[in-house]
Amino acid sequence: MEERFPKLSKIITFLADNWHWLLGILGAILIAWSGYMLESASPDESLLIKMKTNCQDLYSILNEKQYKNGKWVLILGILLDIISIVFVKISEVSKSKILIQYNSDIETLKDRINSLSQDKNTLEDTLAKTSKDYYDLLNFKLAKIATKRLSLSENERITVYRHNKDEKSFELISRFSKSPIYCEPDRKIYKDDQGFIAIGWQNGKYTRDGFPRFEKNEAAYITAIRNECKIPKDVLNNINMKSSSFYINTIKDTSNVYPIAIIVIESKNPKGLDFNAINNSYKEISIEIQHDLEALKRLEPSLTIAKNKGL
Repeated sequence: MEERFPKLSKIITFLADNWHWLLGILGAILIAWSGYMLESASPDESLLIKMKTNCQDLYSILNEKQYKNGKWVLILGILLDIISIVFVKISEVSKSKILIQYNSDIETLKDRINSLSQDKNTLEDTLAKTSKDYYDLLNFKLAKIATKRLSLSENERITVYRHNKDEKSFELISRFSKSPIYCEPDRKIYKDDQGFIAIGWQNGKYTRDGFPRFEKNEAAYITAIRNECKIPKDVLNNINMKSSSFYINTIKDTSNVYPIAIIVIESKNPKGLDFNAINNSYKEISIEIQHDLEALKRLEPSLTIAKNKGL
């Protein structure tokens, strides 16, 4: 009905909300009208003088019917005004109660929102601490591998990425370098169809060295890297460690069937990595990291949370 007769609907709503006020207005109109009726029913004084009549004759010349009707209209008008006043007061009390309840509900909702906000902050703090503990544990393991097993220098680093098949991307899980600069992540999320990690993931392993040093010939470095792998130029420019030597290998699950992560060892020197030495240690290294990834999986933040929180 509201859609077919919008004006009629508005009128009905207005009458429903304001009927007691309209009743009072009608009562006032009736009182005014009764005054007119009573006034018109009274005889003219000059006529009474001329007629020199007594009281009984005076009453007989009055418009008796109009006078009676005027009194009833007056009574009805007063009655309508009284009803209007009563219901106006009732409406005001009701609205006051509703307003009080509304304000109470607002305060309750505010308290609830504050409580939920505190819970959210607590959960975020817990997530951040859990994530930090997770990364610290893996970073400690990578530090031992890099320094004790592989003897990596300040110009090298080792990184572990976990693959997410649903997102078709890699998440940086842990990274270590003796250089604080190269420990910093360039990005948190990496597409699984870009860069050398894409080649390593698709082939199971990738090794390559001899790329030009970026500092010596920037254009030659960018050309050589982009000829070797699919990577946007702006992404390559934003990488903080422009490496010239790469060793990339996958980490499989405990069944040793499905790859779940990938290790990237890289050096800024064109011949900075000893591939034979890494190959000799890689089986033990991958098993250690595999066990850590499985054991710490319950602490690992989801990829979605990592993207949203920047962890």
